[in-house]
Amino acid sequence: MCKNFYNDKGARMQKKLAFYVIISLLACGFFLTLLPYPTFYVGHYNLSNNDIARIHNKKEEENYEILENADSIAFCKLDWNDCVNALMPYDKPLNIIDVKSGTQFQICRVGGSLHADIIPASEEDSTKIDNIFGVDQENEKRAMIIEIQPNIWSASSMCGKAHIHQDNSSSHYCLHFVGSKAHTTKLSDVSHQKAIAYAFKHGKKYL
Repeated sequence: MCKNFYNDKGARMQKKLAFYVIISLLACGFFLTLLPYPTFYVGHYNLSNNDIARIHNKKEEENYEILENADSIAFCKLDWNDCVNALMPYDKPLNIIDVKSGTQFQICRVGGSLHADIIPASEEDSTKIDNIFGVDQENEKRAMIIEIQPNIWSASSMCGKAHIHQDNSSSHYCLHFVGSKAHTTKLSDVSHQKAIAYAFKHGKKYL
């Protein structure tokens, strides 16, 4: 009889415990519908999209900036493989600025798979390139910023020596971005990457 008594009592306690667990789960579900955001976000409900991006993706945010002006210009250090190769159009005049001198001219993309092969858009632009690099500095890699799409500017680096690549029948210049490589070595060029970093640090003053 005692055994049956304790069995009945244990069964009642299990049922009561199960009841409380169910009530607790229902209560939690109810309060979660009232509080859709985790409590640790209290005080941060007014974060902007840029703030959220900076918190969750700081590495990419370091290569991207929205300039505060009426045109909402994006100034970036874009990766060649991720987006520049796809975004940069062919045979269309694009604005480009030499960061050190502030000289602005136009170029056209004519090819390039590991970096952009470019040519001056006009004879006037060709003269500006000659003036920027000079006869004795034709191998210099210079920091540039280029508008690859309307209001989207990217840091880049240009080599001042025109040459002919096996895929092209006319001479052109090389324009490198983050992630670009030389066609001959298939490796990233350290001098170009340093120039790109310089362009991103100092180029926004022209926009």
